Amino acid sequence: MVDIQMEHAYLKEPTIFQNKKRVLLGETGKEKLPRYYKNIGLGFKTPKEVIEGPYIDKKCPFTVYVSIGGQILSGVVTKMKMQRTIIICQDYLHYIRKYNCFEKNQKNMSIHLSLCFRGVQISDIVTVGECQPPETCMIKHVTISAKISCQSAFLCDPFAHRTCYICHTEQPVHLLEN
Repeated sequence: MVDIQMEHAYLKEPTIFQNKKRVLLGETGKEKLPRYYKNIGLGFKTPKEVIEGPYIDKKCPFTVYVSIGGQILSGVVTKMKMQRTIIICQDYLHYIRKYNCFEKNQKNMSIHLSLCFRGVQISDIVTVGECQPPETCMIKHVTISAKISCQSAFLCDPFAHRTCYICHTEQPVHLLEN
């Protein structure tokens, strides 16, 4: 418990009582504190880091009473400069009826990155779930990250060369693994 106390405030899980009297039972004081975790559903498995890890995050959907009940989105990680927060970019096409064509748009979103996803890097494609907080704010949580390399970002002609939108290099498209 001492190694995770890096903040000025005392961090503790709200669902675990830490002041058990174990002296009368004759047990040693070196046992591990119990860990609360849950299955959030929607087809996402609870990561192993959540079950075994010592981190405390009051916005993590696996360890606290935060429910994922909104939209499930995906996007590319563009910035990781904030503490426990990442910026993802979501590309989409918007149809203009007057000109009978689509325009390419993008929007950036701030996402809370839980400490159980330590391997997320810039240019990874992540899947994000929206939580249901009070009406005053809207927080989105990374529920599971799926790393997709630059070579497998396209599903087109097997002999085509396209410019990758992640690393801006020209790469063959046929490197997709099934």
